[in-house]
Amino acid sequence: MLKDWEAKVEEGNKDTAINPGETITVGYNLRNDGSGTMKNLRVVFSCESEGVTLSNATLTAEELLLPNRSVGPGFTNSTSSSTNTTNSKALKVHIPRTYSGSAPLRIKWTAMCDACGPEGWSGFIVIPVRPASTDLSMIRYEFFDTNGNSVRSVNPGETISCDFAVKNSGDVSLGKITWTFSTESEYVTLRTARNSQYSKNSLNKNYYLRGSDQATSSSVFKALEGDGLFSFTVARDVPNGEMITINVTFTDGFSEWVFPMTVRAVNTAGRTL
Repeated sequence: MLKDWEAKVEEGNKDTAINPGETITVGYNLRNDGSGTMKNLRVVFSCESEGVTLSNATLTAEELLLPNRSVGPGFTNSTSSSTNTTNSKALKVHIPRTYSGSAPLRIKWTAMCDACGPEGWSGFIVIPVRPASTDLSMIRYEFFDTNGNSVRSVNPGETISCDFAVKNSGDVSLGKITWTFSTESEYVTLRTARNSQYSKNSLNKNYYLRGSDQATSSSVFKALEGDGLFSFTVARDVPNGEMITINVTFTDGFSEWVFPMTVRAVNTAGRTL
């Protein structure tokens, strides 16, 4: 009964393949291959893969489906062979970031009508899913004191800023990137509003991004900046030698990269444990 189907990325990165984290549209064409007319045809799509969500997953034919006629998104009882992938009623599938990039996505279809048996007809649409060819690498990071001097350690009560440079090390350009700072340290208070989140519209392949001013470059930045937007305060009771970790999490909306940035707390005498 399923004659044809087609999948296209509706919301995704600039990789041409279908990747975890993306939303795709699936068009289809189901044909009455029998000699009788189908009445009250109902088609339901489902998927057992964890985290995969479907919308427009039920199609009900409002007209009789004559022999050798087709039904699909936005049409019924038609001689068309179209999958109508661009129609607003096409099946929408969201693939979570956690989906295995090496496993094809299996979407089951089940068709029922008045004259069919209790199980109707069913089959699978098998969609190849590949790991994204996008990637991001942390090149370097630095911490700075209030005077803009680069520091290798921090003191109790200090306010510290940090800066980083990352590289688009994937095979395609990255779309809008956002990054967020966070920490699990009880001795650190993040001082930036809006949950310390920033963004950049795009980052070309093999280009570098500097966090402090969101600048991009085709070559490695010679220097990082000590007067960037992000800063944090170290508690006065931080233990001597405490290793402080600030995590910076990047996403293009489809993939995610997390990089820890670490610095050690020392007492005013400069001794560490």
